[in-house]
Amino acid sequence: MLVCLFALGTTACKNDSEEPAADAHDTMSAPISIDAKEKSIQQGYFEINIDCAGQWTASANKTWITINPAAGTGSQPVALVVVPGNDDEATVTFMSGNYKAELTVKRTSAYGNTDTPSQSSTYITASSSLLITNGDDSRTVIVTSSSPWTASSENQGVRLEPDKGPAGTSQLTITVENGPLEEMHVTLKNNSGDTYLIRILRNPVL
Repeated sequence: MLVCLFALGTTACKNDSEEPAADAHDTMSAPISIDAKEKSIQQGYFEINIDCAGQWTASANKTWITINPAAGTGSQPVALVVVPGNDDEATVTFMSGNYKAELTVKRTSAYGNTDTPSQSSTYITASSSLLITNGDDSRTVIVTSSSPWTASSENQGVRLEPDKGPAGTSQLTITVENGPLEEMHVTLKNNSGDTYLIRILRNPVL
């Protein structure tokens, strides 16, 4: 009987000291939340702030929404660009492991319930209107335009690659050379005459 009690005591001690094995993936995920649950927009750009201490991804179930960035680590703003079209509704899902937050985006028609935009439905926008650079720095923005576009800057030390793009959604990389503290500008203009201004605040690295 003493042997049985000893065996039971040994088993109990072993069970009390055991802990579930840590999942390495779980250390990269964390609860995630966003500062809005619903957004109504006709077209253009808006931001959503993510609150998360881990790694996360973002995706949409409709192609008329562009998300930038679509993945990241930690709390930060995310830019969403909506291309105009008919009335529609989309869900943007933010995931961190098994944690999830959802945003409903309701697009309202800019030209009625037709399949094709009218000739006056022109636009150009970008995923960011303000860039802050440090030293020699490059930033990429998403440009969405109803017609082909060009990019230009009157400031020295600003390089644009490419300096033009097609209708639809495309990328523009802005490289700023190190220099004195200065506010700089990049102007986007499409074939319809629409313009969009990107401000750049250059912080020098001494």
